[in-house]
Amino acid sequence: MTAIGSILLTLVAAGAMHISVRYAVGRRRLAWFGGSLIALALAFSLGTVFGGVWPGIYTVIAIFFLATMVSPWLDLWLSERRGR
Repeated sequence: MTAIGSILLTLVAAGAMHISVRYAVGRRRLAWFGGSLIALALAFSLGTVFGGVWPGIYTVIAIFFLATMVSPWLDLWLSERRGR
């Protein structure tokens, strides 16, 4: 897998984390959360990351945190745009 694939898996993990916290209930919350952790683990283990092992892991973690911090604001912006 390429470095871009690793970053895409990280973004998928962040999106699944947002869904598990914001929208899912009960066992679905656990399933979304577990899927998020699996996608993040796959991004670490399968992807070739930028700059070698440790700099790449720090890059993946930074992208994950950035995406999880931006996703609620993106959700708010989209809901206001739809007029809810």
